[in-house]
Amino acid sequence: MSYLESFSKSIDQSLSTSDVVTKVIIPGTKEHHCRYVDILDSQCVGPPDFFISHRWGANFQTLLKSVKQHFEEEDSALGKDICVWIDIFAINQHPGREQVDDLAHLQNVIRQAQSTLLILDDTGQVLCLGITDCVPCFVLTFKLYAMASQI
Repeated sequence: MSYLESFSKSIDQSLSTSDVVTKVIIPGTKEHHCRYVDILDSQCVGPPDFFISHRWGANFQTLLKSVKQHFEEEDSALGKDICVWIDIFAINQHPGREQVDDLAHLQNVIRQAQSTLLILDDTGQVLCLGITDCVPCFVLTFKLYAMASQI
């Protein structure tokens, strides 16, 4: 969460998540055609504590504000900086084999995370509305947690 807070201060507050991808993530990784997490200091990256589900058309600052509010007490309870998995950072945003591979491993990411967090906007509306945006992640999350509870 610490890195996300500093990242959010460095970008235009009015950008949607989609805008962040096209104006920050893709240009920042263009030289190496890699995931954004690949260009970060290793101390800023770790196994996901939580999988974040959100809509790219929503304001990126609203996403980060929601995540931060949700985890305000969690950080100190866990005794460490919480590591969240957000697709724009963890999936290669350059079309190609690496992106396909990253998407193919979503099941492993969801399995590793303690929970999936669905982000709502300020009015309580789901920020994830499109069938292609989040429903596959929800279905996968439900299946994995259902299988885990049967063990």
